[in-house]
Amino acid sequence: MEFQEPDDGYSKDEKDFLRLNVLIVYRKIPNPIDKFIVMAINECDYTQDEIATILKISQVAVSKRYKNILIYLKDLKTRKII
Repeated sequence: MEFQEPDDGYSKDEKDFLRLNVLIVYRKIPNPIDKFIVMAINECDYTQDEIATILKISQVAVSKRYKNILIYLKDLKTRKII
């Protein structure tokens, strides 16, 4: 039986972009909590539930923050800032 990640609504390209450019991306994220979320998900393989527990916020809040980070980073990429 092969493990399959749950569908979190993010495309493979979006995930690959973050993983490959995480250090460049990390510097462009102004909020330290958002930086932690990106690093925890992409470098440490934490789940959103685990991050929520660490930050003492809901999983939904983590998901929304991560989604907003992706939108922000896509905008930077579109404008060729990163």
